[in-house]
Amino acid sequence: MTEQPGKEAERALHDLASGVVKAIQSRPDILHHQFVKVPDFSAAICDPHTTPHKGKTEALPQAYRFVDEIVALGRAAKTKEILAQFYAARDLLIWGHAPGYNVDTVGQTFLDNYCHALLTGPDGPLRCHSPLGAFVLFGPNTLYKDHSHAPNEVYLALTDGGQWRVGNRDWQELDAGETIFIPSESVHAIRTSSEPLLTFSFWLEPGEMNSIAI
Repeated sequence: MTEQPGKEAERALHDLASGVVKAIQSRPDILHHQFVKVPDFSAAICDPHTTPHKGKTEALPQAYRFVDEIVALGRAAKTKEILAQFYAARDLLIWGHAPGYNVDTVGQTFLDNYCHALLTGPDGPLRCHSPLGAFVLFGPNTLYKDHSHAPNEVYLALTDGGQWRVGNRDWQELDAGETIFIPSESVHAIRTSSEPLLTFSFWLEPGEMNSIAI
């Protein structure tokens, strides 16, 4: 018989997801000045088969090394409660890279300084068709180069200092707690400064990560 996830772990994941959604929906985004509604995923099922990394640090991406620094940076941020929940639930998240991101497409330096941790979606520990939601972690002085995808997207900055560029707009710096909406198929990029960055991304419609154009 398959061992079911503990109620405590399931509650921690749902509380983390709810906190992220509440933060996103509490203020308009910085570019379009609109409130972004995240699709309901309250019926998402906690899937025990999507939590493979607990106790297996060798399977974690190189960029995971920035997690402790991220939490320390966020102790004074408006998002410190979410960061504390993130840290407590880090072993329940699904850590990795987007499919198709390899040395040829993004380079080894980027792979060593970027990773995501899935929370919701078809392959997340909170299993649902949509939305696909993930923490995205970047090391210092990292450029996530121009890319695009079909689903509309919203980012929530969880630490300070990250900058986003959408289309032909200038780079926009987000403080912790601020959001930015990325319209469907809009080319966008992210860069960090001298400190690592943690942000959260929701794809607001179903989509496949291997369809990202980069």
